[in-house]
Amino acid sequence: MIRSTEDTVFEYDPDSRSEQELQNDENSLSNEDSSVLKSYRRLVHSNEQMINGELIKTDYLKLIKALSADENMKLNRLKGTTYSSEDMGGSLVRLKSEISEIEDTVKAYEVVKKGEGEKSTSLNIALLSDSSKLLTEIDEIKSSLDSLVDKQRSLESSMSSLDTLKQHKFTSKDLLDELSNYINSANSKITDGDSKSIERDIEISIECVKDDQENALDIKNLLELERRLYDVESKIGMDRLSAMPYSDIQSAIHSISQKLSLLDSNRLEGIFRRVQALSTSIEQLNKKRKELNDSLFTETDSANITQLYDIIQKWKCTGAALPFILERLKLLKALHQDISTINSRLTVMESQQTEVEKTLEVCKSSFKNLSSSIEEVCKNLQK
Repeated sequence: MIRSTEDTVFEYDPDSRSEQELQNDENSLSNEDSSVLKSYRRLVHSNEQMINGELIKTDYLKLIKALSADENMKLNRLKGTTYSSEDMGGSLVRLKSEISEIEDTVKAYEVVKKGEGEKSTSLNIALLSDSSKLLTEIDEIKSSLDSLVDKQRSLESSMSSLDTLKQHKFTSKDLLDELSNYINSANSKITDGDSKSIERDIEISIECVKDDQENALDIKNLLELERRLYDVESKIGMDRLSAMPYSDIQSAIHSISQKLSLLDSNRLEGIFRRVQALSTSIEQLNKKRKELNDSLFTETDSANITQLYDIIQKWKCTGAALPFILERLKLLKALHQDISTINSRLTVMESQQTEVEKTLEVCKSSFKNLSSSIEEVCKNLQK
């Protein structure tokens, strides 16, 4: 059961005094005394208390803590907000002890306040005028807690008797078997006692009574479920559920249970036997492989293989240079093709050169003839 020690809120709505009087009283007091007076007014005018499994009187604790700080009274048992996990009986006993402590503290505070000076006279009048009402409320709370404790004890005793009844579990089949045995035994007694086989009707009534403790058990189961859910949420966290590999807790529990079922001793023994069989078959295959290798290759074959391996190792260095050699050969082939075209061009040019030389000789001879003819013409003209 998850509980917080601060969950009751009391509001103060003054009815008997006017706002002007309240304002004058608050102005006449100091800041600390006015805050204490406000707390006390909220506390005194709260008439409805809720007792449902757990009863919290937080404002009583706040008031007494403020008053004890005012009077330098050291109450080490007054603490702040705490979260605890306890059962119903423990919470009732704890609340009863806290209410008794509050009653003792209020009585002690009344005794201390009787000797105060003029500074807190108005505060004393307000406290002492309603102290009887406060004590009566505390008595009512104590009586209510006592009744709740008695109810809890009776419930625990009835649940213990219910647990003893649950130890004797009868199914419908067992009940029918018991009834048939009883009928057979009764019939056998009748036939033995009377030879005329007197027929008798045996009437058996079965009454189904509703369990009155069902609601209490449901509440207990719900509280236990709430506690377990709180533990799960505190360990996992609500914000980190999206980062989990599962969509929800039910699927995670289902997959984990399936994985745990694989760890059954019978299944593990079967897996172990299969692994042993596989290991023996692998060993047999390795032996057969070795025998086949020995039968396929002779000593000469192994020697040739070693020689080839040595040659391959030697050619690894030259094999690295083969791409560069191939590129050079391609360039050399292109160069040879260019050279072959140059040779054909040279032959053509040589033939053209011979033709040009022939034409030059013809031109020279014709020039000589022309020059000789011109000279003759000139000579003839001079004559």
